[in-house]
Amino acid sequence: MRNAIRTFLFGTVQTTDDRVHISILLLRVFTGLALCIIFEKFLPREGIWGPQAWFIADVAKMGFPYPTFFAWAAVLSEFVGGLLLVSGLFKRPAAAINLVDLLVATF
Repeated sequence: MRNAIRTFLFGTVQTTDDRVHISILLLRVFTGLALCIIFEKFLPREGIWGPQAWFIADVAKMGFPYPTFFAWAAVLSEFVGGLLLVSGLFKRPAAAINLVDLLVATF
């Protein structure tokens, strides 16, 4: 049971080929930085940290009951999850949380 939990949290790659490890690293770093920086929802814009007014309005249009809370949840999951992906720490749970977040945004 402990090994199953450890494998889920940290993951294992069953190969010793360096190309596989480097390609997974590059994919993880690019995706994590995209979640942190490219979407620009958390970093300060116009002097405001956190979700911008336009994003909170978009969440309200989606029909969520507490748009500010859900906007903060989405922004923090993308930013913190992106940092965790870049660092490689808890990459599977971070990817799962970001998957849920992005599926909600998609549908």
